[in-house]
Amino acid sequence: MEIQVKKAINILDGQHEGIITNIRYRSKPYEYLDLEIEIKQGEDFVTLKCGYPQIISTNSKLGYLLSRFGESLEEGKSIDPDKVLIGKQCRFKTMTETNIKGKFAKIIPDSIMPK
Repeated sequence: MEIQVKKAINILDGQHEGIITNIRYRSKPYEYLDLEIEIKQGEDFVTLKCGYPQIISTNSKLGYLLSRFGESLEEGKSIDPDKVLIGKQCRFKTMTETNIKGKFAKIIPDSIMPK
């Protein structure tokens, strides 16, 4: 199978707007929820991911995110993050992170808010 080489897309640090298109749940090594946010970068659409521990409380990162999108956090209540977040337009900040694999745009989790 052949795979076409595509041009590298550089995402500048700073404020961006996009739409939450999907949420993926993972359990290894810990239970995390990954938001997938699609942004337009020039002529291309790019999907960025941002992870949150799967804990909803009034002082958890996921709880703060759901609150910013209008969800009330009542103890004992069950919340479906898919229903609250998928399809919502948002704005957020990114910063470039460099590691041994290269340079990547990283979403600052506490910066995601409704547009």
